[in-house]
Amino acid sequence: MHIIIHLSREQASFFETMMDLNYEIELELLILAYHDILRLDFSLLSDKDVTSSAKHLIKHYEALGKAVDLYDMRWAILEKLDLDYAEWEYLGLYNRRELLYERDVI
Repeated sequence: MHIIIHLSREQASFFETMMDLNYEIELELLILAYHDILRLDFSLLSDKDVTSSAKHLIKHYEALGKAVDLYDMRWAILEKLDLDYAEWEYLGLYNRRELLYERDVI
């Protein structure tokens, strides 16, 4: 089976910049930075500007990660959602009530 993946120049620049910076940030922060770069319009910018923007976003979220506890932020949001019957397969839990119970017990 042959898998074909198409990357835009923005995506390629982002991933290369990420590797160049030896990213040591949490996955969530990397996803947020990636999401931000995809929302920008680079049609009139040079390749160097795209790479510079990627570096700026990665560094921005890296600094943000040192100031914010993402785990607590996620829980604050998840506790407000209607996820009573959501399946949390990676934890082997079948609904939110079990997940909240596990979190409070641990």
